[in-house]
Amino acid sequence: PYSGQAVTVSEGTSGAAGVVAGAAALVRQWMTDGYYPVGVPNIPESIQITAPSAALVKAALINSGESLFQ
Repeated sequence: PYSGQAVTVSEGTSGAAGVVAGAAALVRQWMTDGYYPVGVPNIPESIQITAPSAALVKAALINSGESLFQ
């Protein structure tokens, strides 16, 4: 950390809420910048979604998860 700043460690669902909110903001920005669905902007296959719905962002977050168990 920088001088005079403290690092706070959060655990559990309260700590995860901020992480998920940040991830949702990044997914929404990814969609509005035209990276959806192929991950490359400004090509014919890309779709620029000007206002992705909350349901679309939530679906993208849920479907991007990976199992912690084998």
